[in-house]
Amino acid sequence: MAKQRVQTQYAKNQVRLAPKASPVNTYVQPARNDQISKALDSVTGNVKEVQKVEKRRFDMLETGRKQAAQASFNVGYKALMQSETNQRLDGNAFMDTEDFKTLYDSTLNQVTDPVYKELLANQIFQTVNSTNTASSEQWLSTDLKNSGASFISASLQIKLDELSLDPVTASEPNTFEINEFIRDLEGIVKNNNGMSNSDIQAALMAEQERRGELFGDTHIGDYLIESGFGSPEFRNKIITLNARAKANAIDMGMSEATLVLGDLQRKASEGSFTQEDNAIAFKMFEEGTLTQSQFLSLGKSQQVSVTNQFNAASKSAAISRSVLALLSGEALVNQIEYFKQDGTLGTASPEDIKRAAVGHIDKLAKKRAADKGTDVLAEELNLYQRANLINPRWGIEATQTFKDLGAGNLEKAALGFDKLLKIAAVNPNMLTKYLTNARDLTAFKDFQVLNEVLNTPMDTLAAIAAHRELGIQPSSVELNAATDEVIKALDQWFDGAEDISPDDFKNQFRGSARNYVRMIAKYSQLEPENIAEYYAEEIKNDHALVNGFLVFTGNLSVDSQTFSEDATLYLSRITTALGAYEEGQISLRHTGRGNTFQHIDERGMPIHSGPLSREVHLDQINGIAATHNLQVAQAEAVRVQEIKANRKGARGAR
Repeated sequence: MAKQRVQTQYAKNQVRLAPKASPVNTYVQPARNDQISKALDSVTGNVKEVQKVEKRRFDMLETGRKQAAQASFNVGYKALMQSETNQRLDGNAFMDTEDFKTLYDSTLNQVTDPVYKELLANQIFQTVNSTNTASSEQWLSTDLKNSGASFISASLQIKLDELSLDPVTASEPNTFEINEFIRDLEGIVKNNNGMSNSDIQAALMAEQERRGELFGDTHIGDYLIESGFGSPEFRNKIITLNARAKANAIDMGMSEATLVLGDLQRKASEGSFTQEDNAIAFKMFEEGTLTQSQFLSLGKSQQVSVTNQFNAASKSAAISRSVLALLSGEALVNQIEYFKQDGTLGTASPEDIKRAAVGHIDKLAKKRAADKGTDVLAEELNLYQRANLINPRWGIEATQTFKDLGAGNLEKAALGFDKLLKIAAVNPNMLTKYLTNARDLTAFKDFQVLNEVLNTPMDTLAAIAAHRELGIQPSSVELNAATDEVIKALDQWFDGAEDISPDDFKNQFRGSARNYVRMIAKYSQLEPENIAEYYAEEIKNDHALVNGFLVFTGNLSVDSQTFSEDATLYLSRITTALGAYEEGQISLRHTGRGNTFQHIDERGMPIHSGPLSREVHLDQINGIAATHNLQVAQAEAVRVQEIKANRKGARGAR
């Protein structure tokens, strides 16, 4: 509220009148000339009339300006009062806003006369003061009523929550207690929020509508009907709201029952349906939210599930026993039997056992490799060989390997061929289970042979990919004849093999030599009969004799004789250290991967257990014979010096 009227400022050119003392008139007016006096009086009268007209015109102009300014203010003020923020301000607060000050100044600037400007300012003050005061008071009243309605809603919810936690009232809330609580709320909002009976009725009706939609309860509606609130029209609205709430409660109950039933059915299908679950289901049956058929089906489903679980567990145990026997080297049986829950016998097929064995091997191989620090694949190969099983995944990988080779994807193919090499090293017969295509098997054998001659597996695969459809395909007779010529050319060289007769060595070497001959004929375009002399000399250059076995050294940049000495000494030391083999019983085989070798036993089979299962690098072998010989020579020199010194000392003592 404004404390005083808005003060206006005088215009810059306005003259303020001040009282002045009248001078004493000492002038004596001369006698008038009647004719002249009449003429002067006539002129003076005309001037005064003109002044009156001009003043009237000025007043009319200023009045128009004032009215126009008032109209423009009303428009601007109405626009500002569209904002709820401005509606909530009283007169004083609103007149302190920048928006009002701008409108006020622009309005007064339209009037020039100070009197009219002051009149306009007073009109503006009265309008704003009365309008904003009424508006702010109305909003305050509305806020109080809304606050009262919110208070009723929140307080009632807290009360109902308390009753739901009380074991006595949880299932059926005390209606009397709820009604008394609502009456208390009425008194509070009347006193604190200025709500009338009509306001309270409207708030309670709105709350019943809200709770009916959300929770399906009729607590407030029941209270309003029981208390006799409102007109017949009001009571009819409440009755309608209660009916809608009850219908909604039924829908929510069915939805909840559907969810609970789904959970109970899941438990029954899993065999985890408990006595507590059965009690819940029976209560739902009594309430009518669960049919008799649905209730009975839960027990049946539980029984079926338990039976299935028992049978599955019994079958799994029987299969596990068979898998353990299989991995221990026993033969795979056609089928196994196990007892089912009803006392009858069930069977598990060989396929069931194989699938279980594959899964068990995968886990066991990883564990063994982690425990022993060995290669997982090596452990897998050992287990699959022992069980005489194949890994289905490897079969798929083998097929993909040759697809990659055909597509020219040699890097991926090289990875596949590396795994196939390892499989063949463990058991060549196992390889045929993965390479069922004769053409692929031939290509792999070519790779085995050619890989020992060329620098890298990539070079080998490139040659195979380029010549898969080319080259000479010698007959068996030609191959046998050419192989005999090769071995004959190596007679003298075979005589250098230790701990094995030349004839035995030749027989061991025949299969390898035959593959070499076929490969060279295919990829070099040489006729089989022309290979012997060339190939025999190549063998001498590219292989070393180590404990009776030929070891490929062609791409290692080492002297064959030197490598033979180094490898023989290396194997002698490791055999002595381990004590697992006699000297000369183990040898080496080039892996085809860089400068690495694997240990083989007297049968030529790779060793896949213990320290000898690890590959050995050329750096671990190269030069140890020379170092050994130097150490022996140095020791011998020291011994000779000691003998000489002892002899000299003995002569001096005499």
